[in-house]
Amino acid sequence: MLIIDRFEEDFAVVETGKTGEKTATIKRTLLPNTAKEGDVLLEINGVFEVDETATKHRRDAALQKLRKIINKE
Repeated sequence: MLIIDRFEEDFAVVETGKTGEKTATIKRTLLPNTAKEGDVLLEINGVFEVDETATKHRRDAALQKLRKIINKE
């Protein structure tokens, strides 16, 4: 799994692996124009696309964690 961490000039810095401890760079031109930070990427035969389902799942999980933190205060 690749997750876009940030963009730096002409590259996307992506987290790799299950825990995101490793990073790699991908030329921005190889990504869909709609790709943004936090998106999960799939690589199929050298073509990158955003995995909308996985991205939504990650965003929803992060929002749930944030709500738990806010409600504890």
